[in-house]
Formats: sequence, structure tokens, C-alpha cells
Amino acid sequence: MSGPKTVTLPKKKTKDTDADQQQCAHDAAACEQTRERAYYKWEAAGCPCCDGVEFWLQAEAELNGETQPEGETSEA
Repeated sequence: MSGPKTVTLPKKKTKDTDADQQQCAHDAAACEQTRERAYYKWEAAGCPCCDGVEFWLQAEAELNGETQPEGETSEA
């Protein structure tokens, strides 16, 4: 019997790596805002035993203006 086949993936080019690093640095503040908002949503929900993806997605949508934060009403 033989073991699983090993696959070697190609390495990223230096240009791609530089672009990724710039993107991460640019989004660091937005990521921190999202993380903080998602944490408060998770905490307000009673700290459920889940991975918290739904809280992260809600926080992202609110910060991107796609949805209105919970508890706020629109003034029409």
C-alpha cells in the first residue's frame, strides 16, 4: 500500500505578496472595527457556543452600510 499523494502548490509571486500585505495593512482598521462590533453582538446574544461567523457578517454588513444596526430605527 502506498500513502497519500503529496501535491506541491506553486509559490506566490513577490508582487502578489506585496499586494496582499498592503491590502491587509489598509484594512487593519476596518477589520478591528468589525471584530469589536461582532464581539459586542456575540456578547449581547449571551456568548453562545458557536464560531461567531453570523455576528461577524452582521457587523461587516452594518459597517458597509448594507444594513442598519440592531436597535436603531430609520427616520422617514
